[in-house]
Amino acid sequence: MAVKRKISIRKILQVFLTLVVTTCCIMAMISASRIEDSKTLKSVAIHFKNDKKYHFIEEKEIMDLAINSRHIDIEHTPISRLDIYTMERLIMSDPWVAYAQVFVDNERVLHMYVTQRIPVVRVFQADSRSYYLDTTLSIMPLSTNYIYYTTVVTNVPELKNDSISWSLRKDIISLVKSIQADSFWNAQISQVIVDSPGMYELVPILGDHRIL
Repeated sequence: MAVKRKISIRKILQVFLTLVVTTCCIMAMISASRIEDSKTLKSVAIHFKNDKKYHFIEEKEIMDLAINSRHIDIEHTPISRLDIYTMERLIMSDPWVAYAQVFVDNERVLHMYVTQRIPVVRVFQADSRSYYLDTTLSIMPLSTNYIYYTTVVTNVPELKNDSISWSLRKDIISLVKSIQADSFWNAQISQVIVDSPGMYELVPILGDHRIL
């Protein structure tokens, strides 16, 4: 009986020590996590994935959307209080942004990766309003930072958020992409005019004839 009692006490001590060590480890991890979360950012880095060719958005605009508009004090705001999801959503609200990703690395640097939309066509509505369309049929306003030269389509009726307007957007993008994909047509056509639903007039660079 004495031997069994000694074995039982030893097991109890082992379990107790295991619990103590585990608790200490958990407390240390929680403490380290709290210390890490209380730290602030060292810097902010903005990356444009296609900035070498397109310059529709500037770094200041991204900072205004994600940081300045929310009055975030980068030097004093703890990393744990940064709302990364909201930052991404605000950046994505810019009509020139196709995709945005925001994260903080191990060096406490806030990275914001931004992909700009690429326009396919410049549209001139019948009421003189002008904007760009991309392959996703999204409308982008003219940029004050950068002028992008591409195929021009004029006399376009007002594009609303209805099935007729979405169908027209698809037709315009399909026609323009076909022109741009052909080296001869792309070099010859200076303008596309919307005559009526389903009917387009192509204006060549040379000559005074029209192509329907």
